[in-house]
Amino acid sequence: MKFNLGFVKKATGGKIFGDELMLLDGVSIDSRKVKKGSLFVALKGEKTNGHNFLKEAYEEASAAMVSKKIDLKKPYVLVQDTLKSFHILSKNIREKINPYVFAITGSVGKSSLKNLLFQSLSKVLNNLNSSEGNLNSITGLPLTICNVDDSCKYLILEAGINKIGEMEVLSFISEPNFVCFTGVKPVHTAFLESLEKIGIEKSKILKYLKNDGFILYPFKDPYLIDQISKYPQKKLSFGMGGDIEGEILKDDGFFGFDLKIKVKEKYFEFNVPMGNLHKSTIEASFGFFYLLDLDFKKLIETIRDYKPLKGRLNLIKSKKGFYIIDDTYNASPHSLKEMLLKLKNTKAKGKKILVLGDMLELGKKEEEYHKEAGKFALNIVDTIICLGNLSKKAGEVFQKEGKEAYFIKSHKEGAEILAKILKRGDWVCFKGSRGMEVEKILKIMEEEGAL
Repeated sequence: MKFNLGFVKKATGGKIFGDELMLLDGVSIDSRKVKKGSLFVALKGEKTNGHNFLKEAYEEASAAMVSKKIDLKKPYVLVQDTLKSFHILSKNIREKINPYVFAITGSVGKSSLKNLLFQSLSKVLNNLNSSEGNLNSITGLPLTICNVDDSCKYLILEAGINKIGEMEVLSFISEPNFVCFTGVKPVHTAFLESLEKIGIEKSKILKYLKNDGFILYPFKDPYLIDQISKYPQKKLSFGMGGDIEGEILKDDGFFGFDLKIKVKEKYFEFNVPMGNLHKSTIEASFGFFYLLDLDFKKLIETIRDYKPLKGRLNLIKSKKGFYIIDDTYNASPHSLKEMLLKLKNTKAKGKKILVLGDMLELGKKEEEYHKEAGKFALNIVDTIICLGNLSKKAGEVFQKEGKEAYFIKSHKEGAEILAKILKRGDWVCFKGSRGMEVEKILKIMEEEGAL
């Protein structure tokens, strides 16, 4: 959105050094990715401080928001706390543009659902905007709002948290018209302690839901249902036994599946040609179209032509005749299990191999979760390659059963092992938390001609 320095001053109560009428085009917070003509907000992070990169930021930015005086002779707004002021600015922009806001929250599946919705709703709603990538944090969500088009009428946002109190901030800023919960699973339990606390924290978004808004949720989710029942807005459930219920008629794993969807008293049958969408994601998307009274045919068309996000169940056929599943963007026990179930239902001429990086931020039960992952994979996967001390626990399960397990200390070592053992007809799945950067193994293999 375009705004002037005076708008920033009025929103934040800051002091301007420069022309109040200077026009700005959106907001940037990373000095390496500054949008030309934008306002650069100098945030203090755990490892870096935006104030140390003002000179670089001003090469593209027209002005900055800072918490201390600067001597670069450039326009800026001085505030006490740049993060809080950034939140207030984004709140004011949300109110000024006033789009209809769809907010998606939950432990897993947010980005894939958002991606499917953006591709499908774009066919039936004009001036629809959506967050890019996974901009869903206390910096990512406000950044999305600050950079929407001036003409934005509908906005899809993700609300992701890993600490108590963050949902209040995201909800205060976004004031959603429509909230969808994807479910509560063991993710970020290192910071949120328990599934019960995750459910309570996620549900705080409903305090800011518009009175005429909608609540879409997974049927009988034990960590959400009590919280959701406290609110009067119209509700719709999805999943087994819910208002929107899917049944897989024929499952070919990563080659797709035949699906029957019940929407109240109506039924739809169609083929999902690729295995990069989960049944629950499709069920939730039907919930959106039902509550908004939109044409289901447009949604089904999109599902058939769905383009997945990078690193999320991407199917790649190697020139050497083996198949790759790139699901490296992130990992949790639930998403790993979902991927393995798809692999189980995929007919393979060769071996099935799992490259597993540590699943992080799981708290006190982290070793237990990795052991359980090894046990679950045991009857699906022939070989496991483990990167990290936690994934080693899964590999040890394989060792005890006399199955092939490798324990690697680097991405390069993983690439070298795969180059030796992969044969035509094999399937290899890559999975791990963002911090493990498992995708680097794939990159090395590509660079060395092993794909």
